[in-house]
Amino acid sequence: MRVLVGTAQCAGCETSHRTHTCTACWFTIYTPQLTDRCDLRALDNRRVNPGDRGRRAMLANPSEEA
Repeated sequence: MRVLVGTAQCAGCETSHRTHTCTACWFTIYTPQLTDRCDLRALDNRRVNPGDRGRRAMLANPSEEA
């Protein structure tokens, strides 16, 4: 299994979230965890929608089971 590691800027909490995405199922975990005030942005400032699967993956620790 491979995991893609990336980042998403957040205009809501003014920080960046690390992303860990499984290439088998495309499930993404965000660290630090997403909150209701998060407004994810790509590096070129486009809005990023984590979708329902991303919202369900609000884990503080990427090693935890989703």
